[in-house]
Amino acid sequence: MPTSKWSKNSKALPADDNLSTSQKPEMCKLQIQKARREDAGEYELELENASGKVNVPITIKVIGKHCLVVIVVVVVVVWLR
Repeated sequence: MPTSKWSKNSKALPADDNLSTSQKPEMCKLQIQKARREDAGEYELELENASGKVNVPITIKVIGKHCLVVIVVVVVVVWLR
């Protein structure tokens, strides 16, 4: 299973009670419980294993107040050995 790292606006996501991440072999997930406008931005998921690295850019816009944002990235990259 690849390692995963989430970032926002090119900076590592800070530890925050409002954010949670999870990973399974076929899926990576970032959840923002009570998203605020300042949570909007350019997010990126970096996946890496012995065969290489891939980055997945994601743009998040928060329009309302205190809404739930769930980002699920299905990992369909074929990792060559």
